[in-house]
Amino acid sequence: MDRFVTDTWYSNNLVQTLSKLCPIHYYADVFAPKKKHVKPFWHGIFFPFQIVRESIRDGVNVVHLQFELNMFGRTVTNLAFPFLLFFLRLVRKKVIVTLHGVIPYELFKSKKITEIVPTDVVFPPSILKIAMFCVYGSISKLSNKMIVHSPIFKKWLLQYRINTQKIDIIPHGISTDRKVSMVKKWKDFGSRIVLNFGVITPRKGLETLISAFANLDVDDAKLVIAGREMPYYVGYFDKIKELVKKHGIEDRVLFTGFLPDKEVHYLFEKAEIVVIPYHVCISASGVLSYAVQHAKPTIVTETEFFMEELSRSESLFVPVDDVNELKNAMEQLLKNGALKNEFSKQIALKAKANSWEKVAQKHLEVYRL
Repeated sequence: MDRFVTDTWYSNNLVQTLSKLCPIHYYADVFAPKKKHVKPFWHGIFFPFQIVRESIRDGVNVVHLQFELNMFGRTVTNLAFPFLLFFLRLVRKKVIVTLHGVIPYELFKSKKITEIVPTDVVFPPSILKIAMFCVYGSISKLSNKMIVHSPIFKKWLLQYRINTQKIDIIPHGISTDRKVSMVKKWKDFGSRIVLNFGVITPRKGLETLISAFANLDVDDAKLVIAGREMPYYVGYFDKIKELVKKHGIEDRVLFTGFLPDKEVHYLFEKAEIVVIPYHVCISASGVLSYAVQHAKPTIVTETEFFMEELSRSESLFVPVDDVNELKNAMEQLLKNGALKNEFSKQIALKAKANSWEKVAQKHLEVYRL
């Protein structure tokens, strides 16, 4: 069950693979794209009742929920999530929750907490900290199992005094298919693309990336920032566009907005390097999986998540929010073909290790417990 339905999204890939192993229903938001295997019917504050009713009608045994902030709508709507868990357990459904965006407890003591708090949240971080204690606590108590993608997320949950016996670590799945369809509008865009992908939010270090790119000593490279603006970070996208204008690089930076799935894959295949300069790695598994799938030389920041997921032979690391080091790293890859090819070769090996087939089998084992 998920709000977001695209071919490249985590849940869709998991559903497609699991459907070969067991009967499965895909419950989505009523505004989700119309697809053969998707049942879009829930929305708004009443989503707990809608989902419970449908699960009873379908006679499902296990309900697997995807959860992160704003997964079910605006902030107030998300407060109904514990009621969904409670009602599902009340009707004797086994409940599995995948936590995609665990917030480190220590982050509430840092100014970086402002990078993940939506603009419509008016209460202070101390209140949000209490709210997250309640959310994670209720998920722990009311679910049968919790799934995270990396050991570091389990470590962060321990800070909220969560029952660790309920937590299973299953990596984000990676497709091993590199076949892409040619997209005509990108064909003549340029051969040297520096790609950044994902929804546009403050925690992703876009200011650092733009400033570093502006000073890049590679004249023929273009920066593509692919992803949509998020409505709950009011004014942030305008700030980013103004920074591009300030540096005078409007002709070398492209914001694509939302892209169809085939364009996302085409851009990853066409890109020369991928840059993921996150300040806080709360939901970084998805974009990293695309970079791995397409065997792209990748630059990441020295955050706990990336340092746990990647070795220095698989990716180029830079300090968080360091414009000069990021500039140097991009130049190093763009000017050194041998180094670029070696990183590409090494990161490609991760695709087989975390294929969707292997990840689906691990989920099936959790469902059967």
